[in-house]
Amino acid sequence: MGSILALLYDYVQDLKCLIIKAGELAKISALNDELSKLQEIKTCNLKDLNLSIRESEYLISLSRILAEYGFYQTYESFENACLLLSTDYNRAKEAVAMAVEKFKISTSQLYADKAEEYFLWKDYEADDPWALLVEKLTKNDDIAIARRNFYIKRIAKLANLSNLANITSVDRSNEIIISLSPLRLESDFIANDGNLSKVLFHHSRKTNKTDLY
Repeated sequence: MGSILALLYDYVQDLKCLIIKAGELAKISALNDELSKLQEIKTCNLKDLNLSIRESEYLISLSRILAEYGFYQTYESFENACLLLSTDYNRAKEAVAMAVEKFKISTSQLYADKAEEYFLWKDYEADDPWALLVEKLTKNDDIAIARRNFYIKRIAKLANLSNLANITSVDRSNEIIISLSPLRLESDFIANDGNLSKVLFHHSRKTNKTDLY
């Protein structure tokens, strides 16, 4: 019983880490998209303002995101900020990859004797269910943000330390394992229309305020 609880605890920590890192990657991914656009500018000398309209749009778009990210908007710091963001993006991708590997290990151990129907790929018939899960978690849209928030809240509710410590039977541990499977989390997320609409509404208000920056 103790070994099952240890596996469950590791599984929960790895899943939580994956979701958090996916959120970080999603945020930096938006910045990286703007950086890739900026790299299309032939002459990227920021002290030379002879830019085309298209180049200026790229620059303004990235500038706003940099401001939201916490960088001061001076030409002297702009190039360094872009370099730091590129480095951040690569670091975040590596962190997500490591989190996925840990999650794979803990999941394979935890679900070794469970029916395969609880796995994500049984529902979506995906060749690589982990790639599918990461793809769902690392998008930078309202749905992905709501999904990450929902997953974290559900994990915190079902798998807090006091709850895990009170497990006295294998059936109860299996129940929590199933409840925390990616497939169940995703099913609950889709079915949770009331919560989802509130999260999306709150985020859209935040996004609209940012657009006015």
